[in-house]
Amino acid sequence: MIILLSIITLNSHSQTNDREKIFLDYEQMPTFPGKSDSVWCLIESNFRYDILNARSDTVKYIIRFRLDTLGIASDFEIVRSYPITLETNYPTNDSIVRSEILRVFRMMPRWEPGSIKGKKVNCWISTAITIPYSKFKCHNKNN
Repeated sequence: MIILLSIITLNSHSQTNDREKIFLDYEQMPTFPGKSDSVWCLIESNFRYDILNARSDTVKYIIRFRLDTLGIASDFEIVRSYPITLETNYPTNDSIVRSEILRVFRMMPRWEPGSIKGKKVNCWISTAITIPYSKFKCHNKNN
């Protein structure tokens, strides 16, 4: 399955130093249940567009979350946001938009975790959302 999400794999050992190791080569990438656009169908079907599209400013949000060895998503955060267009007045208080994005991402079901040498590993997954949201990625409504 091809997912347009960036994945950085972290060692699954409990020691802090080991968890900071980044693996660039692994056998099996984490996979979201369903068809190739299922993750976007989940996200897009749950967004409250009245919140996301209330402003005319175009802002890109980078969202990151952790996927553990059981496939459970957690530690959701917006690691960065920035204006896209020059005429954008950068929103100084966009907490409502941020809350809406994180609310929907926290609905993630269990994934199939990634693995290295047959061992399931923790990883970070990152993706971007541009607000106002109009570039839909879910094409199969039967996911």
